[in-house]
Amino acid sequence: MKLQKITAGAIAPYVQRAAGQDWPVIKSEIEADISEAWRVNDGSFYMVTRVEKRGLIVVLAEGRGVFFNTKQIHKLAQIAGCKAVFFYTENRKMWRVVEKMGYQNVERVYKLEF
Repeated sequence: MKLQKITAGAIAPYVQRAAGQDWPVIKSEIEADISEAWRVNDGSFYMVTRVEKRGLIVVLAEGRGVFFNTKQIHKLAQIAGCKAVFFYTENRKMWRVVEKMGYQNVERVYKLEF
């Protein structure tokens, strides 16, 4: 897996649609160095990650090769000393992929907009 750290502006065209209403928050976290934006391999896969006490958080992942890239993400998380990987996604296809890999749905998020 070849990772290239990129800016919020560089990743936006590839993930903004998938991020939907969450894009402004994700963008601000990248700009504040809370999260990191990545171009993976040849640009067929993009992701936004951050490391927290509980593990590596994949805030957003978009592109081809999800299964292969997720296996590589596991290796990177272990190298970084993380004990877990968390995927935040509303993409049903991604749910199926990560469930097949043994991930469990452990969190529900409730939101109220005004």
